[in-house]
Amino acid sequence: MKTKKIQNLDGFTGTILIPVFETNAKSIVPIEFHGTTVSSKVFYGKKDTHYLVEKYDCTHVFIGLGKEMDYKSLKTIFRRIAAKQKDIFTTSVALVVPQEFDSNQVEATLSGLVLGTYNLGHYKKSEEHPFLNADFELQFISKNDVEDAIAKGIKIAKAQLETFNLVDLPPNKVNPKYLANWASETGKQYGFDVTVFGKEKSHAVGLHSFLSVGKGSANEPQFIIMDYNPGNTKKHIGLVGKGITFDTGGLNIKTAGMVQMKCDMAGAAAVLGTMQLVADLQLPYRVTAIVPACENSVDAHSFMPSDVIQSYAGHSIEIIDTDAEGRLVLADG
Repeated sequence: MKTKKIQNLDGFTGTILIPVFETNAKSIVPIEFHGTTVSSKVFYGKKDTHYLVEKYDCTHVFIGLGKEMDYKSLKTIFRRIAAKQKDIFTTSVALVVPQEFDSNQVEATLSGLVLGTYNLGHYKKSEEHPFLNADFELQFISKNDVEDAIAKGIKIAKAQLETFNLVDLPPNKVNPKYLANWASETGKQYGFDVTVFGKEKSHAVGLHSFLSVGKGSANEPQFIIMDYNPGNTKKHIGLVGKGITFDTGGLNIKTAGMVQMKCDMAGAAAVLGTMQLVADLQLPYRVTAIVPACENSVDAHSFMPSDVIQSYAGHSIEIIDTDAEGRLVLADG
């Protein structure tokens, strides 16, 4: 999403987003903006409401903020507008940033608008959200310096969208190799180092707990190590994300809910998205992140209840239930 600051709406045609603070239904003072008046009898800024007025070749979208404007609420409000009202958007959209908004509130607003472009039906035919059009440019009006907050909000949303994609895509696409490739490509784009251990390297290093979980899968386990090091850092932070791209439960096979087990790598997705954002924001911290990625499948090579396996830490582990695979890969991570 490209953005541009404008001074006023002279000559503007398109959609205007106008956040409105809540008053009350009996207020005698109407809401006014850009020569457009809205009576409190039909709209007074109540949270999760909006009102449309067509005037001056513009669609004025008055957006109710409610009485309390915490970060999460603002993000949800604008995400909902972008997602559920996308038919009112064109390639020309202007956002009016209230003077009362601080940088966090501006950030939440932009983040919500970008998140509203998410399409859960990845393989269904649908029209692309107008915000994703290559020619789209969000124009904004503000008396304050909000450019940094706007840029930050967009970067946060982009990282979250990548996380959503990783979690929601099917397991025949998002397998351990897919996560390893995603990490390598994203590292090159945003500026963090990535090292990936395959089966042989993992065995040589001593990641036996991790390898035991992936023994029953045709897809080779991938132990992903990411490191963002800007130099002269304040502290060093470590992250570990569970990367089970599909969990059958192993020989202790699941008897219910297996259709959701493509999401057993959501911890890994959160860590991967975090690494993108940390590097994109150029935070003054060194962050090292580990994603042990494998599938917990069933075949003749699967690890078994009562097996005793080794771990990177040098401890032995007795397997009681193969559906407790998460703690095994995280232990080596």
